Amino acid sequence: MESLSDKLKKLSVYLNEVTILKELSHPNIVELQKALSCREDLDLVSEPHSSDLVSALPRLTSSDVIRYFTQTVSALITYLHQRRIVHDDVKPQNVLIHQSGEMARLCDFGFARRLPEN
Repeated sequence: MESLSDKLKKLSVYLNEVTILKELSHPNIVELQKALSCREDLDLVSEPHSSDLVSALPRLTSSDVIRYFTQTVSALITYLHQRRIVHDDVKPQNVLIHQSGEMARLCDFGFARRLPEN
């Protein structure tokens, strides 16, 4: 059974992710469609994706991987930093490949944080 402390941490990460995703609008960031909670379960609903980048790697060519990371993820990090947001968990598992295979989208903003204004 989860301790109260663990439940509060889980809720904090969930609320952080919902708050940040609601503020963002970019074609390469997952679009939050719904945030659901039912008893102990907290779920986020977005559009369907066929896989993450790790699962897709065996069928991707080197140029595909380079394109996904250099163009998509670099542009996303720039977009986020312009809004003073640090994702803090960019990794292949958090890059979802759209069903068409034509688009990558960054997900998992639970550990993202907003930088203070200077």
